[in-house]
Amino acid sequence: MSERREPRPSDLVWVRQPLQARSQATLTRLLDAAETLLERNAFDALSVQAICKEARSSVGAFYTRFSDKASLLHLLHERWCHEARETAAIALHPERWRDQPLGDVVNAVVGFVVAEYRTRRGLRKEMARRNGLDEAFRKRSVDVAAFTAQRLGDLLEARRGEMTHADPRLAAQVCHRILFSVLDQHAIYGDDGPAGMALDDDALGSELGLALLAYLTHPASP
Repeated sequence: MSERREPRPSDLVWVRQPLQARSQATLTRLLDAAETLLERNAFDALSVQAICKEARSSVGAFYTRFSDKASLLHLLHERWCHEARETAAIALHPERWRDQPLGDVVNAVVGFVVAEYRTRRGLRKEMARRNGLDEAFRKRSVDVAAFTAQRLGDLLEARRGEMTHADPRLAAQVCHRILFSVLDQHAIYGDDGPAGMALDDDALGSELGLALLAYLTHPASP
């Protein structure tokens, strides 16, 4: 019998959309270029010329596909939302974690999400800002959050015997809000955070995992 191996964040992968047809290659490069530049600059500071240069494309090609920068940002967000739903469906499927204890599952999922935020901090920061300004952005983000929380609820429902929390569906909603609210704040303020204490990814992931697991397995009320 093979030895059980604890899951690691590296076991999970972000689902990217398939490579586009050649006719869509320029569009994909423009989206990728904007996302790359967001790691160094706020979106409002980006110029169409800078995006085109990063994409190795022309301004004419940009305006063939987009009316303005805002249109590009909306399509970039739509792409992210599609990938996020696909990723959640795979990463949170109960069968994926069938032989793993709840603590290992929580730590692996939290570690994966923390790493994804690090990889795409610029986009995450811009998304958090736009969600408060743009109703279309907010609706897409809410739809993804609801889908992810539902999948997390499926996972926790399957682990009911390892939890003291009486309502896995409610617990999934609260865990989702805790995890993503903290990480949105981390993306906005940076590693030092608003309180001035630096937290690297390992420390942040470890502490979040402890907090969520304690919430799920807290002693039942008398």
